[in-house]
Amino acid sequence: RPVEPDSSYPFQSITANGSGGRYAFGVTPDAHVKRLLCNHYLDLGSFTPVRHWPNPDDDLTCEMTAEAIEQRLDTVIARQRQILLALCKAVQPAMLPISGGDDSRVLLALSAEMLDQYALFFVHRANNISLRDVALARELASRMKIDLRVIDVVEDTTLQRPPRFASRMNVRRKLAMGILDGGPDEKRREIEVRQALPQGGTVFRGNVTDVSKAVLWRRLGIREFLRTSGASHDPRLGIRLLMLGAAEAETDPWCQAAYTEWMAGLPENARCRTLDFASLEHFRTHGQGAFFYATNRNFYQTPSADRTILKALISLPPHLRDAFYVNDLLIERTAPELSGVPFTRDTANAIRAERKPLQQLLKTAPERL
Repeated sequence: RPVEPDSSYPFQSITANGSGGRYAFGVTPDAHVKRLLCNHYLDLGSFTPVRHWPNPDDDLTCEMTAEAIEQRLDTVIARQRQILLALCKAVQPAMLPISGGDDSRVLLALSAEMLDQYALFFVHRANNISLRDVALARELASRMKIDLRVIDVVEDTTLQRPPRFASRMNVRRKLAMGILDGGPDEKRREIEVRQALPQGGTVFRGNVTDVSKAVLWRRLGIREFLRTSGASHDPRLGIRLLMLGAAEAETDPWCQAAYTEWMAGLPENARCRTLDFASLEHFRTHGQGAFFYATNRNFYQTPSADRTILKALISLPPHLRDAFYVNDLLIERTAPELSGVPFTRDTANAIRAERKPLQQLLKTAPERL
């Protein structure tokens, strides 16, 4: 049947065609089709979504001591290594992209004891901006003593595809993602990068690892967290940080009611980390989680999408994560030779240069956050 637009969603027109909006709360382009949020299952008796995580007795806070933080980091390291090894053995060739960013560097560090399990380490250049990524990836690969393939679709004409090929791939991508009414196309150079990889293997991405950076919290959410010592926040703040693509979203009655209803479904113990769960259940479910379905040449996997890892990372206060302390400690404990290599983003380097010492942050915080 033809798609029946969901007129109840205030920003349907800018979201259905991919021109700048973002879905949330399970909404899709069709009024009769709902997306199941992660951390929920579908009860086939009542045909309603039911939350199954986090558990009501999960401790999602942390004592403000170096020992407590290290204990959580050790949990992340052990579990992540277990998952990486299992995935490498399950679907070959296993491939790890490396760049000058945080996420891939953390995965590389966590893989330090099993580098021989990977068939390919690569960095890509799809434009001149990524030249810095290439330079930094080469430095990281040198320090880890691994071979690095540079996929340069700007200079290497053998990797380039005609425009009609990119158009065909974009049609497939949009069908896989459920974008039914147009929307922006993926850049041809990015498509060419994926086509250059060996077909059928697993490409590991660190996109869920960025919970370790408290990405969705942003400075606004972190200020509110510190002001209230983690107490639940005004729904308007959560809606604003979901970045739904419309400035009026945070004051829209429909969005406020939907966010409030979703937040009420969180166990009481999870409400000190509401923005983390908003990131996982709305931002991810409606974002890259859907995008990965469109990568039909290889299986794209975020090996940190594991509840043991997420629980340990989420329990660490967001102001420590936002200052990159969690990522830096993970690297120091697993591959210290990677420490000291700058990052592509100048802001990431500046934050590290200007942040307060970790011990000072711990001493000035409440005993548990």
